[in-house]
Amino acid sequence: MSTTTWPRSPAERRDALARLREMCRAELQGFGEVMAYGMPAYERDGVAEIAFAATRGKIC
Repeated sequence: MSTTTWPRSPAERRDALARLREMCRAELQGFGEVMAYGMPAYERDGVAEIAFAATRGKIC
């Protein structure tokens, strides 16, 4: 995944999404990074436990 994962997100939000992804990858040791329902997600033992997405007005 890269910042192109969010091609419809405004450029200023892409940077925040990339930073969020970097933090997840650094902190979530033992989790696999996958795409689930069009969102970056982090799964452990085949279960997605954390995901995030950009909506119109926020990142959630």
